[in-house]
Amino acid sequence: MTTATLVHGWQRDLPASTYSLPGGFSLLSVTPPTAVLAGHRDDLRVAVADQAFGRATAASWDNKFSVGFLGALARFYLIAGPDGGLVGWSGYRARTFAGERVVYFTSTGLLPRCQGLGLIPSVQRLALADEGCTSVGAATLAIRTRNPQAYRLAQQTFAAGRVVPARDGTVPLDRRPLLAAVASWLGMRDVDAATGIVPDAYPIEGGLYGQEPHSSEADVDRLFSGLDPQAALLILVAPAGPRHEPAG
Repeated sequence: MTTATLVHGWQRDLPASTYSLPGGFSLLSVTPPTAVLAGHRDDLRVAVADQAFGRATAASWDNKFSVGFLGALARFYLIAGPDGGLVGWSGYRARTFAGERVVYFTSTGLLPRCQGLGLIPSVQRLALADEGCTSVGAATLAIRTRNPQAYRLAQQTFAAGRVVPARDGTVPLDRRPLLAAVASWLGMRDVDAATGIVPDAYPIEGGLYGQEPHSSEADVDRLFSGLDPQAALLILVAPAGPRHEPAG
């Protein structure tokens, strides 16, 4: 870990530490996350977000690029390419439920040309390390998404892990209390704990993506194909085996 150095203008005066990622990419861990609000950071939306989602994202990104959203995060990460240019971002919040640590990733985006390179799983592993988890199995990963690729990436991060909802679209009875507790913590309304479906997750006309993403596995794609344009799945990934159920 080293102090971030200026390569592109978007890094100017940004308090961050850097980590190496596969393929010559690097990760900037911004502390506090609200520090990205200082200075001119239009690249975060204009150069990256629109390409990552295949549509104009000004309205939705402006809502999140705020003190309220960033201030609730434990970490905010920026991903730089080998040339120092911004190619993606992610952030997370964390909380413990009855002894089970949950790390929730939110607002993750990555340029299409950089997808499939193992960058997001690497970011997730580093986040667990930031949380003091000595191994991937030490925490449960939580993601709200309508992207089947994110489901597959989560499985890769927890290679022998237990993913809910399962590919048949159901959440096992023993995981429903935790899923409901996580949804409540994150302010997600009307989440179906039996399926993990989050209605109205993306109140954006036309939906989140310009073109719906797909994975390389038909059953994973089917899991997402039945969602309404504004809906998402709340996904939990944890090591296989018995877990503590959360209180409340």
